[in-house]
This record gives sequence, structure tokens and C-alpha cells, in this order.
Amino acid sequence: MLRLAKSWRQIDLAQQSGVHEVHLSDLERGTREPGLRTLAKIAAALETTLSEILKGL
Repeated sequence: MLRLAKSWRQIDLAQQSGVHEVHLSDLERGTREPGLRTLAKIAAALETTLSEILKGL
């Protein structure tokens, strides 16, 4: 949701976060569990906090 709010494609988030696009796709589809470091990279790229990313889980 946060990625889409920025009108970013998965490749955009991959480039900004350093997380591989395939990994991001797996995370978004729920076929892979993210580690804390991965979540921190994604949060930093989206200019948000880990708590915002984890909200609603």
C-alpha cells in the first residue's frame, strides 16, 4: 500500500531499498516472510517507520 501511494513500481522500490525485485514480489504476495533488516531497508526507502509498515498485522 505504501509503495503504491508513492506510485512506485516494484522495480522502483527495489532500486531505492536495495531489496531484489523478486524478493519484494514474494513479500507482497505473502509467499515469503521478511527479516528485520529487509523491513528496515524497505521502511527507509519509503521514508516511513517499521511500526507503520507493521501496522495492522
